[in-house]
Amino acid sequence: MDASGASLARRMYLHKKHSSLSRIVCFHKISNKDAFEKKILLLTQNFHIVPLDLIVENVGLHEKITNLAITFDDGFLEQINLAAPILKKYDVPATFFILSGSIGLSGETAAEFYRTKVGIDYAVGPTEKQIFELASDPLFQIGCHTHNHLDLGKESDSRKIYNELTSSKSILEGISRSEICHLAYPFGSKDNYSAMSEGMVLQAGFKSASTIIPGYISENTPRTALHRDSLDPEMKDSLFLSWLNGSYDTIKAFSDRLGVIK
Repeated sequence: MDASGASLARRMYLHKKHSSLSRIVCFHKISNKDAFEKKILLLTQNFHIVPLDLIVENVGLHEKITNLAITFDDGFLEQINLAAPILKKYDVPATFFILSGSIGLSGETAAEFYRTKVGIDYAVGPTEKQIFELASDPLFQIGCHTHNHLDLGKESDSRKIYNELTSSKSILEGISRSEICHLAYPFGSKDNYSAMSEGMVLQAGFKSASTIIPGYISENTPRTALHRDSLDPEMKDSLFLSWLNGSYDTIKAFSDRLGVIK
């Protein structure tokens, strides 16, 4: 779709309809430091990199170039130890969505948490000191990824959702000594949040909640259902850019309707 010019035509059409267009990138594991650094350089060369706050508030955005915010989910240590120094090297802002229930865990306790709550093999959570140091850097901010990686689309108890959000927000605010304004839905697909959970997001005091549904963000995009592109730093550059140029948006939307891709 990118090679055919369809993505460019769609982007031009959207630019005429909206004052600005934005996207949000989501990274998870950072296993290759060099590959990640190359992708950050690629992003700075092709997009207008901004803090997530500007996209949420729809201020300070470039009108002709796609604006882009960088985020991380789950609080993996390589995000803190490998990715953050590279971001600082290139003066690139980012938001780190932390699972408050993983803070300070190690060994089998951490492995059990990540295995049962997140569905992955991992054996150590971030420390309070690491989170505080991230939050103290003017380039970075801490976001919430809930306490127990609760699937907010499947949970039907509004009180449980509200307590999950408010307790996590309170824990992270206490550690970071800063306001926690943004949430990333665990799992993040269309079935992993609901109208009820969107309402709870606002009641809990968040300004935004992000999915991992690819797409452009404009002034009309609901702030409780922001699009986000979950990408691997080791993807080929051509595929990486094609994705961020919107080539996958229509395919994913169509497949979701048919139930083809989960």
